[in-house]
Amino acid sequence: MTGNNMYGSRADLLPRFIADSLRKSNQIIRVLSADENSAAVNISLNRFSHASAGVINWDGTPGAEMTSFADEPAGKEVLKNTLTRIFNQESSATLFWGTMVLPSVTLPVNLAEIHSDELVERDVDFWLFCPESEQLIEFRQDGYVTSAPIPSAPMD
Repeated sequence: MTGNNMYGSRADLLPRFIADSLRKSNQIIRVLSADENSAAVNISLNRFSHASAGVINWDGTPGAEMTSFADEPAGKEVLKNTLTRIFNQESSATLFWGTMVLPSVTLPVNLAEIHSDELVERDVDFWLFCPESEQLIEFRQDGYVTSAPIPSAPMD
């Protein structure tokens, strides 16, 4: 891997609200190191079965709820509603991006909800994991928002 393709190498492409918070050093949002990212992935994303393309295979996942949307404005609304319904607004969540060059961050759930428009506008698939509620939300740019409880052990 070259330096331009390594984990977190393009933090400059993070949504503005995240970049602004990091610049202010107010510790409301925190960037995960590569090791922290790997550990968080292992207790969340890697608990699910994955299809050959690397996306989560939701078939057979207990409690999975999938909602489709037709366009970006509808996707923003579906994401905001899912965040409100699934996560405790006082909790923190880990935000994983569908590209390794954007670093994962931890942030308050209510901040993710307030700025859900900016998350969607990145044009990258992403996942939000809330350890407190043990839930995962997947936002796919192809028109799907899926939520599910984290399996207690990795699925085959």
